[in-house]
Amino acid sequence: MRVRSSHQGFLQALRNYYSRLLPLLAEHQYNRHGAGSIIAFQIENEYGSYGNDKTYLKAIRSMYIKYGLDEILLTSDGPKLLAAGSLDNVWATVNFQREPKRNLEYLRRFRPKHHTMITEYWTGWFDYWGGKHQTGSRMPYDAKAFEADLEEILLTSKEEVSINFYMFFGGTNFGFTSGAHHFPSSQYKPLVTSYDYDAPLNEAGDPAPKYHAIRRVLDKFYSKNPNFYVLNNDRLHQNEYSLPTIPPASTKISYGTVQISGYKTFEQILADDLLTVTTTLTNGSKSMEQLPINYKSGASQGFILYTAKGILSLSKGLACQVNVTAVADNALVLVNGQVIFQSLPSVNRFQFNLPAKAENLSILVENMGRINFGPMLDHSRKGLLGKVLLDDKIEINEWIVHVLEFRKGTTNKNGWSSMLTEHKTNNVLLNGPRLFFASFSIDDQQSIGDTYLKLNSDWSKGVAFCNGFNLGRYWNIGPQQTLYIPAQLLIKGLNQIQLFELYTYGRNFSLVDTPVIDQQ
Repeated sequence: MRVRSSHQGFLQALRNYYSRLLPLLAEHQYNRHGAGSIIAFQIENEYGSYGNDKTYLKAIRSMYIKYGLDEILLTSDGPKLLAAGSLDNVWATVNFQREPKRNLEYLRRFRPKHHTMITEYWTGWFDYWGGKHQTGSRMPYDAKAFEADLEEILLTSKEEVSINFYMFFGGTNFGFTSGAHHFPSSQYKPLVTSYDYDAPLNEAGDPAPKYHAIRRVLDKFYSKNPNFYVLNNDRLHQNEYSLPTIPPASTKISYGTVQISGYKTFEQILADDLLTVTTTLTNGSKSMEQLPINYKSGASQGFILYTAKGILSLSKGLACQVNVTAVADNALVLVNGQVIFQSLPSVNRFQFNLPAKAENLSILVENMGRINFGPMLDHSRKGLLGKVLLDDKIEINEWIVHVLEFRKGTTNKNGWSSMLTEHKTNNVLLNGPRLFFASFSIDDQQSIGDTYLKLNSDWSKGVAFCNGFNLGRYWNIGPQQTLYIPAQLLIKGLNQIQLFELYTYGRNFSLVDTPVIDQQ
């Protein structure tokens, strides 16, 4: 099957989904009752960056019509990909950042008689783990440059141009929702947990420099066009325009340094049915999506551990080389419960030496995020994706599989080993990942506000939870060094933080009032 295509299997799945979704949306159209909130429907999104299957696009349009969607229909693509992603009788719009005159000219030439619309004007850009913090798609893009481009679009253009911002508010990729990019000419690149994006409203929803730049341009625009009015304004009855009130920034609080009080070993984690789902494979490894769990729908997020307990009989007790022919994404290898090898998400195959008399072999694979853009969308399976061979001859077929999706939050309060009994000077997790526990109190005299989890350099890579809620991934390679904790996740009294750490650990962390998303 090929997704986003006229493949009949995919179209049937889409029809099944749309048969439930579209009738619900139809009831909220603006022209259905005169008060609905939906004024347009987009057919696909930047499809020209993926394919050019017009039969597929026409099928989507037919589904929209069948289920009563009669607002404006549109497509949205990059300036040079308009032809591939559009339909002849559907409004075509454009997405880009910077160089407004040049990029809008592509759309004007493609559809000279249609209204000009920028469906995605990119206000900032994504950050990748291990990369630099980015404010623009190709180069830094500060508020001053952003404001100048916006003036060119709205104030000096020879024709009317409609504009929509991506992102106006980015927010956070909580849990395992952060995606990844992968193009044929480059390596797989997972996105960080924060979706701050250098957007007009920052990760916490506070006005940022580009927000004020937009207001300045809009003020000039409405001064130039006094007969227009501002939608969503509570003072529409006045003859003169007025921009909406600037939203206040949320309260940020530093709750100080918090000590780790306990931990659970990897063995305890795997035995905890709140955290782990277990199954067996007898005919070779399978990706997490192919596993017979979750009502045979497979796994979709988190971690997957493959354990071959019959390795001794296969190796005859001799040292040998193990070849993992295909894997996604990063992996951690344990032999007899000891870590012997680890790989990065950019590595899609690897080899390691299996020592003599090895009785158990385990390979932990982390899903670092689904590919969410471009032609490689079909290559987004996770886990062991190919054979695992001993000396390139003997395939390991029998596996015990543990899946850690953390769908039920985190573990219970029992069974924690005290950090007070942990006297090791080496903070490397030689026996596999651990789950760490800490708590802090907010008393009745304290306020509850947004805060940020900041881990020092003793911690390496893992996932953090606050009161059972998955805050997302952390990784010391940056650029993101803090995880956002909204006030709504905190309570008066005792609050819990749990950290599922893969490699190295510390004895404390901080809850600070300022985010750090731009350091390495």
